[in-house]
Amino acid sequence: MSETFLYQLLRVDSIALIMAFLVSFIALNLFYFTLRYMEAQRERSYFMIAMPLLLLFVLIMVFANHLLLLWLSLCLTNFILISLMAYRSHWLAARASRLLAARAFFLATFFIALSFICFYCATGTGFINQIILFDSAGNCYVPIGLVMLLLGICVQSAVWPFHKWLLSSLNSPTQVSALMHAGVLSAGGFLLIRFSRLYVQFPWLLSCMVVIGVVSATLGTTWKLIQHDNKRMLACSTIAQMGFMILQCGLGAFSAAMAHIVCHGFFKAYLFLQAGSAAREKRLELSPISIYLLFPVIASGVIGLYCYLFASMQDINTLDATLFLYGIVFIAAMDIGITILSDKYFGNVFYALALVGLIGLLYGYNVKIMHELCNWAALDDLQFLSIIHVVAFAVMFFSWIIFKVIIFYPDRLFTKKTRDKFYVWALNASQPDPATVTSHHNDYSL
Repeated sequence: MSETFLYQLLRVDSIALIMAFLVSFIALNLFYFTLRYMEAQRERSYFMIAMPLLLLFVLIMVFANHLLLLWLSLCLTNFILISLMAYRSHWLAARASRLLAARAFFLATFFIALSFICFYCATGTGFINQIILFDSAGNCYVPIGLVMLLLGICVQSAVWPFHKWLLSSLNSPTQVSALMHAGVLSAGGFLLIRFSRLYVQFPWLLSCMVVIGVVSATLGTTWKLIQHDNKRMLACSTIAQMGFMILQCGLGAFSAAMAHIVCHGFFKAYLFLQAGSAAREKRLELSPISIYLLFPVIASGVIGLYCYLFASMQDINTLDATLFLYGIVFIAAMDIGITILSDKYFGNVFYALALVGLIGLLYGYNVKIMHELCNWAALDDLQFLSIIHVVAFAVMFFSWIIFKVIIFYPDRLFTKKTRDKFYVWALNASQPDPATVTSHHNDYSL
């Protein structure tokens, strides 16, 4: 009996295996990076012990099939991450960052604990594989638990309005920031996907995810454009990416959200490890897009979308929420085309179209592979296109147009006074907590 119970505590499925591979690959590379990064520091031995423990608890979390085991492993993961964020206790700014992150993680685990209690009260079991098959019709505990879980995920993943702690954590060591942004923050997306069968029973909750995701993605992108610090720009990018991940879950495209988590994890870890070289690399010298390049920009969007549809084998003749994702792919492809065509060194039309098509193929194949790997769980439950989806896409599309106009034609849309007010508002909204900022080099030795 006890052996059966212990066997049921862990669950090996494609979702867990994908997350385990992602986190393990990133953690092993960061471990090797730490060997060189902290070669002459006395805290090196502590990192050599703490990082494998962190990986172990993350792996337990992704394979956990019991609510208590999942919650305990999440708590231990957050605890070790907090200890790594401020391994030098005499640095006041780092201590303030650790305290702010500890408060956020405590709030996240508190909400998640409440949600798990609600799930247990509704189903009478703590095993996740039985809970996700529960019919929630007429049960009041399940929707309350799902709301609590969504709140905990929003705090854990640092989406708006719970993003302050992430912006204030940038004085952490590079490898800790990389592991946090690329792996631990994705735990929120993993929990959404793990309990997706319960969420699809409540379309109003999925609509709430769409609203939260659109707001966080739009604000994170806006804040990223005005940052002068590379790590702060990456933090704002993470806020936007986590918001888009929740948006995909709100559309019912959980396999696409899984693909997004994997791509974001690899790419964000790479960007953090390259943060030290970013200040020395060659910058793109962008020039305004002329009216003659408008057609190539639109063509890049069409080619990118077509290559994505071809690789993912999806049908555009549907009226479900996939149309929203197709629109986002179209905008992203045009954005890549604009970046290439506006650079005076690489502004070649054929080069832009070929690169956009290649990226569309790679992303489409990635989504297709994730869909096939997770198909056994029947993850995707695409929602019918609603007015909320249309308004959400309109917000993202027109925000993207306004960003491009401000960047390339700053005097065409708004007056300088209006632009300055918007810039100051966005800059103030994206500032970290003042206690986590080191304003003078002498403060490092306090």
